[in-house]
Amino acid sequence: DDFLTRQADTPNIKRQIAKAAATLATDQTRLFLDTSTTISLIPPFLPANDQTFAVTNSLDIGDQLLRKTACRTQLLGGHYLSERRGTMDTTALRELYAFNFDVTFISAAGLTTSGVYYAYLEDRDFKQQLRHQSQTVVLVLDHQRCGISHNFCGLQLEQLDYLVTDTPLEPGLAQALANAQVTVIVTEEE
Repeated sequence: DDFLTRQADTPNIKRQIAKAAATLATDQTRLFLDTSTTISLIPPFLPANDQTFAVTNSLDIGDQLLRKTACRTQLLGGHYLSERRGTMDTTALRELYAFNFDVTFISAAGLTTSGVYYAYLEDRDFKQQLRHQSQTVVLVLDHQRCGISHNFCGLQLEQLDYLVTDTPLEPGLAQALANAQVTVIVTEEE
């Protein structure tokens, strides 16, 4: 499922998740916004100030940051993968080492009681490094990906700080996240 196809899926749900997630970014914050169709909707909802420093590996998100915010913006380099609309290769990972983040927004291919799942192996290493360099990690995910595993487990539940999603979770997953001390934010329909 490529980025542009997913971008057209459930735009209102993605927008409300993005709006709720953006409330976790505060003034004078160092942010990372990972390649994601839902995360690409966060920039217009970020606090309007030029003290926020935002880093991304997505040209689409970089464009949104430049056009819709006053954030200072940094794009990670590397090999651009058109079907994923971002960079996650060794060049991007190497550039990532230079930063520390207050809040990092990530997405995933799936989330189960066993962890956070990704379709690609390089996603696993990239997300692990983001976790290491971030004070707070926010998983931004719509209900269609909850209860789904995928090719590679990238993070354990304990490595998350927040989950922002659009519907209440099934009880087993909700309890596993509570046990891992993950704060779950469920958006409300507008």
